[in-house]
Amino acid sequence: MADDASAVMDNVPPGPTEDATRQTPRHLGHTTANIYGDHFHHPPHLPFLYTRQSPEEHIRHNGQHPKDNGHERHHFYDVSQIVSFVNEPHYRHQAPTEQEMLADIERLHDHPTDYDGEDMHVTENQIKNVYHSLIYIFTVAISQMFSVGSLGIAAFSMRQTAADFHAPSSEMVWYLAAYGITSGVFVLIAGRLGDVFGHKYIFIAGWLWTAAFSLGAGFCSTSVVFDVMRGLTGVGTAMITPCAIALLARAFPPGSTWKNMAFALFGFFAPTGFVVGGAIGAGFAQNVTWRWAYWFWAIMCLFFAILSFLVIPHRLGKSLPGVSMMNYDYVGSLLGVAGLLLFAVAWSQGGGLGWDTVYVYVLLIVSVVCTGLFAVWETIIKHPVLPPSLWTRPGFVPMILALFFGWNSFGVLIYFGPEFLLEFRDLTPLHAVAEFTPIIICGLVATLSAGFFVDWMPVQYIFFAACCSFLFGNLMFSLTPAHQMYWKMVFPAFALTGFGPDLSFTAASIVISNTLLPSEQGVGGSLINTVVLYSAGLGMSIAGTVEHYVLLDTNNDLLLAFRACLWLGVGFAGISIFIVVFFVRDVRFQKKENTESDEDETKAVEPSIPAQNIEQH
Repeated sequence: MADDASAVMDNVPPGPTEDATRQTPRHLGHTTANIYGDHFHHPPHLPFLYTRQSPEEHIRHNGQHPKDNGHERHHFYDVSQIVSFVNEPHYRHQAPTEQEMLADIERLHDHPTDYDGEDMHVTENQIKNVYHSLIYIFTVAISQMFSVGSLGIAAFSMRQTAADFHAPSSEMVWYLAAYGITSGVFVLIAGRLGDVFGHKYIFIAGWLWTAAFSLGAGFCSTSVVFDVMRGLTGVGTAMITPCAIALLARAFPPGSTWKNMAFALFGFFAPTGFVVGGAIGAGFAQNVTWRWAYWFWAIMCLFFAILSFLVIPHRLGKSLPGVSMMNYDYVGSLLGVAGLLLFAVAWSQGGGLGWDTVYVYVLLIVSVVCTGLFAVWETIIKHPVLPPSLWTRPGFVPMILALFFGWNSFGVLIYFGPEFLLEFRDLTPLHAVAEFTPIIICGLVATLSAGFFVDWMPVQYIFFAACCSFLFGNLMFSLTPAHQMYWKMVFPAFALTGFGPDLSFTAASIVISNTLLPSEQGVGGSLINTVVLYSAGLGMSIAGTVEHYVLLDTNNDLLLAFRACLWLGVGFAGISIFIVVFFVRDVRFQKKENTESDEDETKAVEPSIPAQNIEQH
């Protein structure tokens, strides 16, 4: 350690005013070279960084172009400028002391995973080999199957559940919406818990929480208590999913095939989970009792909690440095959760009771006020739960909006699709689940396509395909006759829909991992899952309002009401397509274009340096 540090110090000039150029030390290994190299993303906890020297300055100082002596240009640095990164990533042009540099190198060797910039994901003593990588990706990514699978359980067993509770049909939407809404809302808090206590341990705690309240849901005797249990189960999912995204993001370097495939598989498990969960719910509800579906779900969650403890390396899942609950934004969390919850409840109650009920308006107004106060509070608090800097990252806001409307559309379909099959075609629950299976097959195709093509295809094209699949899935289902052959309309509708969740989630996750700083990726992952799960639940709630008023206007024409709700899903998808076409852009390809432009400018400048001036040096 001392020898390495001394070797680094030998390459540092005595002061910032001395004309000297040194090559970045390569013998310290891949990690150190990248910290002081060209691909560094400026994490705020790394104190010092050499800035790159231009070819013209190198010629002036050394008498030759960097490439003339066999070295690549990005290996050379102007050590007369030293960059200091403290709490905010700004520059301080002064040389570090020897003690500061030694401390920096020692911290690099002692805590290599503290530095999560590009190409900085150190895998020694973490992901041991290819087999460990595969098991690790499967263990973490399958959490998405359980997140969406819980919706499938409720969707295909809700009729038996409501009959057991003697609850009206208008209550059934809450069996899905309560879970989806709380899953999305509490992600805001759970993502921060992962940063503070370690993503691995909050990930495991989420499995245990989900197991406990899934078990409790099977013992409920009233519809109200069941709704509460479903909502609390969603809190467990809120702990699992953002930590899963952070664990995948920290395990592999940005842009690597492993990372792209990991996120693609993570997206694939969303529609797969809905069908698998639906099969479990329908199978137990049809043959035994709906309660066993939730008990079996609890057993599986407990199994994956144990597997996660064994598979996920401690160092990879540890807490982020310098983050604690002492400066946690409790007020912002309360305002954000209250605003989102009340907004969704208002729409749900509007669908069940009608908007002529006074307290429905009150809930909506209070939710808007809480959301507005949350937005203002986040700009003045020192450590916000949702940092305003997120909204300044290139392409982040359009991606969130497109994801929001796309998954509103998907939420409409996953509620009214099963209802349509069970109500108008008199299918058994298992038969209805079987008709959903094209979603899995097309989801697999989407996963493979995204995993292989995302390296060279801009994200906006992937997002566009996802939004089109949402649109055509709802459109074809809305035009389907009540009694028709499965292969004519329902099959292609489900097949097209299968591409949407995988492609949209893969695209959004890659945008997060490539545009946000490492310290922001946990929050970014939380926000993605807030949008996905909350939007699906909100879409169901808004569609419930549409169903309510269409039934009133058409003398309880249920088929027409279902079609109106599906047309609402078409509208949501259309908005998402508009946003993607005009606003979503892939920053990775913009960076490549800027780099190529800089290189062209450099080549244009190089011939202007007289040869005699070079000879004089």
